[in-house]
Amino acid sequence: MPFTLAAVCSQWRDIALSTPQLWTSAALTLYQGRNLSNAHALDALFTRSAPCPLSLSLIFASADDARERLLADVPPSSDVLRVFLAHSHRWRSLKIDGLPPEWIPALRQATHATPNLHQLWLCPYDNSREQQMVDMFSHAPQLRRVTLDNTFLSAITLPWSGLTHLKVSWVSIDECAEMLRRCPCLVECDFSRILSNAEFHPLPPRSNSNTLPIILPSLRSLSWSYAGDAWEFQLFERILFPNLNVFKLKLRYDLMQFSMIVSVLRGMLGETSKEVEKLELDLGCPWVDVYEVLKEVRRVRVLRVVDEQDEQMVKKVVEALVVKTPTTTSEECFLPRLRVLEWRGHCWVDLVMVKWVVDKLKMRWEMDSQCLLSSSERVRLEKVTLDLTCGGHLLGLMDGERLVSDEVRELERMGMELVIVHRRHCPSQEEGEGEA
Repeated sequence: MPFTLAAVCSQWRDIALSTPQLWTSAALTLYQGRNLSNAHALDALFTRSAPCPLSLSLIFASADDARERLLADVPPSSDVLRVFLAHSHRWRSLKIDGLPPEWIPALRQATHATPNLHQLWLCPYDNSREQQMVDMFSHAPQLRRVTLDNTFLSAITLPWSGLTHLKVSWVSIDECAEMLRRCPCLVECDFSRILSNAEFHPLPPRSNSNTLPIILPSLRSLSWSYAGDAWEFQLFERILFPNLNVFKLKLRYDLMQFSMIVSVLRGMLGETSKEVEKLELDLGCPWVDVYEVLKEVRRVRVLRVVDEQDEQMVKKVVEALVVKTPTTTSEECFLPRLRVLEWRGHCWVDLVMVKWVVDKLKMRWEMDSQCLLSSSERVRLEKVTLDLTCGGHLLGLMDGERLVSDEVRELERMGMELVIVHRRHCPSQEEGEGEA
């Protein structure tokens, strides 16, 4: 952006060059073989942005470039490193993708010179267990947000106790547990692509004196994406999130072992994390298991469910919203505080199906309206989004379309928003027919 402004005219150029705030952010690809002028450009950036804090993204090579650099044995530019380190006291946000091992010893010069570093994103060049120790950020007093990609716990030292936001990918589940133990002040945590290393890195046994429950009183949002041995999911029995508000879970397990996972989730959501109000589930399991989990989240207000396996699940979800017995009370209804429902999955869609959904949602609206008269805590389901992938077109019957449209408009007049996104899945021989 500053270069674009400076190119308009001489007056704009003078303004751009004299406005430090325009030069505080930069993304550079650094490796000596192609960009010999990076040191000069980086020095100019630091000079023009002084004395403002800096947001820097340093990318050393793509996968192909990294292989070429390795074969050619071309080290990163030492001039770039010198300029980079000279301004470490101004780093506020730092991303290093492909951290070369040649830089690590020199970076230690900045160990006590990063007083303003607030956010760090780190991915090492070497993804083996023999990674060099990255310890130059251990004395960053303002560091709060950290993203670690393919970085082993044994190869990094951070001021863990001060972190509030942690995002980690490609680490083993035992390292996830230890990271959580070291970060008691976390507010938001995201673990993705967690590795199952049960053979080499198992969870410590319960009898171990070091396996006391991990308590995270400040954690409000947790995302967990994992595929591996179901028994390792018992990690959640060892962590307490008393104030968890947002929970996003994606799992892929052998369904024969899913009963244990359901049991752990029911205990977590029904006992130790009762405050969850936004829930996203992608479990890849039958509706009966999903239903057992959802029964425990009576406070949930926003629910997003993803299922690409069971074509009938969307019907079962909507139908569960209106199950009613003669003795049903406001707190006995399924998900009594639900305001927003989002669904994405595979389901055969036609106008009959759409009309059925509309009819069920009208019933839910009427149930919520009646319960509002007797319970101040009950709310209405106000928005439903169904993102459906199916194998056929919506039926193009004019009278049926008009009937469904009228009923959808009636829902809108009542106050509920219904959005149905229909994505047609075309076999290879039918590609090119487009979406319905």
